[in-house]
Amino acid sequence: MRRPAPLHLVLSICLGLASACDPSDGTGDRVGSAPPALSLVAEGARIDGRAENLVPVTAAALGPGGVLALEQRQERRIRLFDAEGRALGVLGGAGSGPGELQVLTGIGWRGDSVWAWDVRQRRVNLYDPARPDAPATVTIPPPLTIPSRSGGGNTEHRGLVTIRAALDDGGLIGRVFERMETGGVTTRYLRIDRSGQVERVIAEYAEPPTDVMIRSPSSAVAVGLPFVAKPLSAPSPDGARLVVVTPHVQGPQAETFHVLAVSAEGDTLFSRSYPFEGVPIPPSVADSIIGERVASARRLDPALAAEYQKVVQVPPFFPPFVDILVDRDDVLWLRTVDRSYLAFDADGHPLGRLARPRGTILAAGGGSVWLLEHDDYDVPSLVRYRLESPG
Repeated sequence: MRRPAPLHLVLSICLGLASACDPSDGTGDRVGSAPPALSLVAEGARIDGRAENLVPVTAAALGPGGVLALEQRQERRIRLFDAEGRALGVLGGAGSGPGELQVLTGIGWRGDSVWAWDVRQRRVNLYDPARPDAPATVTIPPPLTIPSRSGGGNTEHRGLVTIRAALDDGGLIGRVFERMETGGVTTRYLRIDRSGQVERVIAEYAEPPTDVMIRSPSSAVAVGLPFVAKPLSAPSPDGARLVVVTPHVQGPQAETFHVLAVSAEGDTLFSRSYPFEGVPIPPSVADSIIGERVASARRLDPALAAEYQKVVQVPPFFPPFVDILVDRDDVLWLRTVDRSYLAFDADGHPLGRLARPRGTILAAGGGSVWLLEHDDYDVPSLVRYRLESPG
């Protein structure tokens, strides 16, 4: 049996030799050398979760002057801290009045103002920190009329929309999902004008099914598929670009991943493919996962268990990435399954690898990185580090 390689060697993906990834044909050559090592040096700034009574931090956004906005979804509010970690104020709060939030699902900056998306009220609040109780608002009423990218007729979307970024010209970048008949999902990123109407689709991609519907003569149930390698996507904080990363773990493109960057107008900024050496899924792991799901199906109906065993397929490799972030400098950060990060510059050139930092990168820019860390009791704190690279 092929022995899994250590992940820090597995994800060599032409890091350290940017010319090995040729954007002209979208392919890259394998490079045996390890990627350049990035490192973090603590800068002394810290937001102590206990002292500040932080609840789980669900997002963060780095603004002008290094001000950090923290999404406190549980409390329906946003906490502001300066670059040294000192508290500056609070925005939002539970309710439906001006500036209040019911279901907070996204934050960011537009210039000197903080925006927040309330998915229940379908409303963007745009807070001036100097006048937090009187935010400007944009409401996005259903249904959304989405123009076709191919010049066909418009479609109406009545489902959820998530706002992902606010543009300097007053527009917004939104995301919607549409389930396909094949069981997968089509993801669309939309440019929305300041009145809440869709101007255009700037990117669209298909996600593979994550579950399968199995049926017997007497029942039917959806059962999850194991180790699905899904595309990851994220806009830059200012919404000027969107990055979509598509990993391939099987088929003719196996052991490659593709990175597409487009502008807020939908124009391609770069499109590249990079190789990686996949980590095989051990048969014992595959058998264990499938066994658990077969047992669950069998408790409902033995015939369902038999059907699941017929249709389920385990890919040969683990999905290589688990999260994505585009920072204020347009650096792309890809979090790997071993909790390390791979970094790429705004043109798609590899910058290096950050090996298993103590926490999760929530925001970065200007040479600094804010990590979300947890103590033994799972209390969150944020620590600012200086990013250093070789040479």
